Amino acid sequence: MNDPRLYCILDLGYTPEARAEEVTASLLAGGADILQLRAKGHDLATIE
Repeated sequence: MNDPRLYCILDLGYTPEARAEEVTASLLAGGADILQLRAKGHDLATIE
């Protein structure tokens, strides 16, 4: 990616897992070039 302008972090410590897909779509629709998922303490199998 050349010259990304908006780097967003989706932190499951603040965003309920049930809303993660909705929030992700909103961030991307709002112009996020890069999206990082932060799921500290969450089981990998539940976030895949």
